[in-house]
Amino acid sequence: MPADAKIEALMGRDADRTTQGIIQALAQFPALDRQPGAEHAYSNAGYVCLAAVVERALGKPLPDFARSRLFTPLAMVNTRYWTGPDPAPAGAAPLVSPHPAPLSLGDGGVWSTATDLLRWGQALNADELGISALIQTPGRLDDGTPIDYAWGIGVRSHAGYRVYRHGGGWQGLRALHARVPDLDLSMVLIAIADYTERRVDLLNSLLDEMTSRGLSNSMD
Repeated sequence: MPADAKIEALMGRDADRTTQGIIQALAQFPALDRQPGAEHAYSNAGYVCLAAVVERALGKPLPDFARSRLFTPLAMVNTRYWTGPDPAPAGAAPLVSPHPAPLSLGDGGVWSTATDLLRWGQALNADELGISALIQTPGRLDDGTPIDYAWGIGVRSHAGYRVYRHGGGWQGLRALHARVPDLDLSMVLIAIADYTERRVDLLNSLLDEMTSRGLSNSMD
């Protein structure tokens, strides 16, 4: 069973997903059953641990750091981390079911809008933060084997263009963000009250249209 599924089982399907709850669940795991660096597997819990490490290194809450170093400089005024206690920040579109609520940091916890996410994509395409080359570089296993994943970004190709993308979902919510830097293209898909898995097919259809034109644009 994947680690994230084990954590859900330990926490209970109806429990709000909090950083503290996930870390406590991880403490119940046995010793590592595989060699670090020998294989790659996406893990939400791993990003929760990374967020906790960042907070300890900074000596401040991750939401404060993100606001001062990312969201404010990029004028992403409708973007914030949210840890509760309410299931969603004031003014946000309500979740289909208020509980369990996504309140953990690192694997999620960010509430935003299509406009702000497009701004984020444009900033990364233009390297406004000076980090694009780093976070877009695919990783490698310890034996040198390349993987198709960078720093929180899936690395793909479409019609000869390099595409960086990442998606996420919750009960009744689907989202997907993609960038094609060579076309200065940033795309955002957000579907509320949606339980389907159409987002990748829709994204690929949009990419077909945009790459066939070779357009330099942004769309939502």
